[in-house]
Amino acid sequence: MRQMRKEHSAVICESTVYVMGGYDGQQSVFLNLCECWDVETNVWKPFEPMNIAKCAFSACVVNR
Repeated sequence: MRQMRKEHSAVICESTVYVMGGYDGQQSVFLNLCECWDVETNVWKPFEPMNIAKCAFSACVVNR
């Protein structure tokens, strides 16, 4: 991952892992940053941030 985080949420959809939000653990900041990891290419990429920074929350894939 590009951004160190803890207490984030993650989901797997097809061959991609999506990681959202969390807590940075250094500056006491909740994150709205989101990243995805392509399992096949082993590459992390950012994707659209959340509107509200949050940590310790749940996420799921729906209608896939």
